Amino acid sequence: MMRRLLLSSSLLSAIATTPTASQSSPACDLLDLVGATAKAPLSPAWQVRAVRGEQAPMLALVDSANARFLRVSGTARAAWHVREFATPWREPSARLSWVWRVSVAPTGADLTSAKTDDSALRVFVVFDHTSRFTRTPRTIFYTAQPTGAAAYERRSFSGNDLYVIGLPASGDAAAWSPVSVSPLVDYQRIWKRAPPAIVAIGFLQDTDQTRSFSRADLMSLCLQRDASFSP
Repeated sequence: MMRRLLLSSSLLSAIATTPTASQSSPACDLLDLVGATAKAPLSPAWQVRAVRGEQAPMLALVDSANARFLRVSGTARAAWHVREFATPWREPSARLSWVWRVSVAPTGADLTSAKTDDSALRVFVVFDHTSRFTRTPRTIFYTAQPTGAAAYERRSFSGNDLYVIGLPASGDAAAWSPVSVSPLVDYQRIWKRAPPAIVAIGFLQDTDQTRSFSRADLMSLCLQRDASFSP
């Protein structure tokens, strides 16, 4: 799947109605699930862009066991769900955190294979950098892996401006996996350059290569200053 995921620059144009990351709610929930409804599980601040030739996965708002979360599911589907920032994140530090789980992983998916590197869920960060030769902005994809799987990361099969980092996601329907990453630190480690601004955050599910069914849940998504950062 990743060899086909090229994010056009038009998708990252500024949206005046989108709040900046630093203006997020006190709960720092970029998903805005508090105000979500069954008919509109994502707020208008989010854009949904199906990968060419594919349908977008189904989104459902779920209230269960005193928790509200977003369920992403589908068979042979793929789409970007993007929240752009009207004002790019230019803070010197950033901590991105979320909680997820994968109840059904795509059958036959293999992150090490260009032909079957589908995923039940990826959280991605888009940076304000494009090269002279491509309109694709540099993007890191934090990709769900089974708990206990060996650590894995690599450049995308489609080019050096996309990077995949595997992270554990619980496969237990009753358990969640909290995740916390430092995208600016990861950018500097990967591309050996000072990180530019963050212009968008998003998530996607892709099962178009394995043509299989997948289901994953996402409970929160928060971008904030890294309290442990010291200049």
